Amino acid sequence: MSIDARLSIIDKRLNSVRRVIAVVSGKGGVGKTLVSSVLALTMAKEGLSVGLLDFDFTGSSCHIVYGLDEIRIVEDKGLIPLETSGVKFMSIEPFTKGSPLELRGFDVSNIVLEIMANTHWGGLDFLVIDMPPSLKEELLDLRRFVGKAEYLVVYTPSKLVINMAFRLITLLNGSGASVLGVVENMVRGGLIFGEKVERLNVKLLARIPFDADVEKAIGKPKRLLETKFASAIFRLYETIKQTNT
Repeated sequence: MSIDARLSIIDKRLNSVRRVIAVVSGKGGVGKTLVSSVLALTMAKEGLSVGLLDFDFTGSSCHIVYGLDEIRIVEDKGLIPLETSGVKFMSIEPFTKGSPLELRGFDVSNIVLEIMANTHWGGLDFLVIDMPPSLKEELLDLRRFVGKAEYLVVYTPSKLVINMAFRLITLLNGSGASVLGVVENMVRGGLIFGEKVERLNVKLLARIPFDADVEKAIGKPKRLLETKFASAIFRLYETIKQTNT
């Protein structure tokens, strides 16, 4: 069985990236994209060199959070990320044209390999990857192709969502992935995932209160950074900075 040459290229591309944070969830609608996008903005505001890769095949939307109507990919012996609000930004969006990609198996793996192997990130302190909400091929591909990735699991305090988060964490643990911790988003009441977190030996890194002002700030990065949501993300960043998995 031949080894795909792109794997060694990915290793070289990421050699100068200190940490890779993959933001994942078992279900959609938990605010994973906002967590990814605002986390990258926060890191950039703190003076770090940071990249954001929107890998959500089901419906990329980080560009909407950043207020980008169009993403122009520059090619120069590979793909050059767009710089916006201090973040090096690459998205699946230009390749999907706003439509979800109904891909399976080899096709998914091939796209993941192509984008990871061809994107010139340069030196980064952090690369944040917004992953699709799933337990499917993309997640397993990233585990295989980017061994240094650390996984941040986002969920909301809903029994249905928590069940999927539990399955996702179990899958990641079983694959030997480095699970950075979990983020409980849109919190309105008490913690209802605590016992399972303890049982899986996973760190609860942040509980982010529901913030009605976030919706009005989407598309306006500076205004986003002034929200209570962003304040909670800053505390999450401080925790991540001090965490070694």
